[in-house]
Amino acid sequence: MKSVLYLQGSSRHTGSVSTSLGHTVLGRLRELHGELDVVTRDLTTGIPIVDNDWVEAAFTPPSERTPDQSRGLELSDVLLAELKRADILVAALPIYNFTVPASFKLWIDQIVRKYEAFAYVDGVPTPLLRDRPAYVAVASGGTKLGASNDFLSPYVRYVLGFVGIKDVTIIGADETMRNRDASVEQALRAIRALSADR
Repeated sequence: MKSVLYLQGSSRHTGSVSTSLGHTVLGRLRELHGELDVVTRDLTTGIPIVDNDWVEAAFTPPSERTPDQSRGLELSDVLLAELKRADILVAALPIYNFTVPASFKLWIDQIVRKYEAFAYVDGVPTPLLRDRPAYVAVASGGTKLGASNDFLSPYVRYVLGFVGIKDVTIIGADETMRNRDASVEQALRAIRALSADR
């Protein structure tokens, strides 16, 4: 059974296009792989901003951390464990002000950790996580994916690749304020076209 980490990034509880697309991606993955073991992480609740104590703990070698430092990294450890366990990553993200939601950035700050997700090898940052398929379902009201003001797509690709996840597929319903139905249908076609060879 494939394990999936599903990241819910929209602040809207109803009517979210990105959430709907994310669930459709999960449905397509079930068609391709059968039953899935899905862990859902709602990014909009419970992920704090990293502070000075967190940074000092994260950059302290694990064998040298104090008990307080280890406790300060407990949530980060849980989030990393969820990601490391997953065979597939699915993220449902709206574009807020041309980029990722703050909630997704908080998650990124928790999982992009020295000693856990990357290491410096001869002064060069080197990924520590294994590659796996990542499907990012994106919705935007006015931003066109791939345009010069789309800062979500390149950021997501870069930061996931930085830790080792390079097999990233972005599926978008963009500019929904202009033509919602056509944009959503285009995204649904892309989801239906997903294959099992990844």
